[in-house]
Amino acid sequence: MNVSQRVIAISLLSISIMATNGALGSERGALPFAVGSTGDFVVEFPPIPGLFLVNQTSYTSISGLNGDNGKIVTGSDFTGSAVANTNRLLYSWLGDYGNFHIYSQLVVPVVTGSTTLKFYGAPASAGGDTGFGNVVFSPLIVTYSFDKNNALVVAYDYASSIGTYSSTAAFNPATGYASHQPIIGFRHNDKDGFYVGIVGRGIFNETNPDTQYHSGSAIEADFRTGWNFGKLSVGLVGGYYHQYQADSGLGSLNGKTQLLNIGPAISYDFGPLILGVNIQTAAYAANTSKGTTAWLNLALPLWVPPPPAR
Repeated sequence: MNVSQRVIAISLLSISIMATNGALGSERGALPFAVGSTGDFVVEFPPIPGLFLVNQTSYTSISGLNGDNGKIVTGSDFTGSAVANTNRLLYSWLGDYGNFHIYSQLVVPVVTGSTTLKFYGAPASAGGDTGFGNVVFSPLIVTYSFDKNNALVVAYDYASSIGTYSSTAAFNPATGYASHQPIIGFRHNDKDGFYVGIVGRGIFNETNPDTQYHSGSAIEADFRTGWNFGKLSVGLVGGYYHQYQADSGLGSLNGKTQLLNIGPAISYDFGPLILGVNIQTAAYAANTSKGTTAWLNLALPLWVPPPPAR
């Protein structure tokens, strides 16, 4: 996942200084979803029952703090990095549902990272930690296949508050609050030609119980497009995050986060194993940090039931 966009927490310094340059959206600049993290697997699910693993390793480098106008906040010097390893356990339900398939998912990210923020010559604010990002439960994911190339998905993700978090830390692997995320997506995937997919989600955050701060609601969309050359796929992946509701709570300002990540992707289907690599750069960032993330994605079956006896 672009987990660092979700887990890198920026220490809020002088409210009056930030107000003149734009304000961080979401509590301490941490987003509740990893923008662009779907990557190589936009509306792609196994068509057979069983238990499957998607492992995602990412490295993010941050080198800027952008204000409301999408430009570096005057006088700021913000740097950071994070390495995340995320395991997605996907269960494809047994049974024959016609053109429908039903899944459930558990997502467990582990994050190591650090940040340093300097402002107008003031002493640097720095921190680092290793721990769990927000654990995500997807109780129900439903796909409908119109034909072999076209499919629709609807789902619900619950990004729990389970994770490593401290209200006083400069860097947190988790956000400290939960969010509810309804999802809908569509993909066209010609195995020897054009593919395109987009998956959108609403993000409705709960109030942080430790700080009583409420990060504003947002919409987010991940996308993937390109061309299949048999088992080899090349193209572009990315994601767009748009916060439409202002934050509320002590220290909240009017800043609303916008973030667009995009970059090249390549993947290869080795049979039971799919390997993908992509690099996403923030083409636009407002009221959040700006950086680049490299992804290594791996998908494979852990258990598949034997075919029914004839």
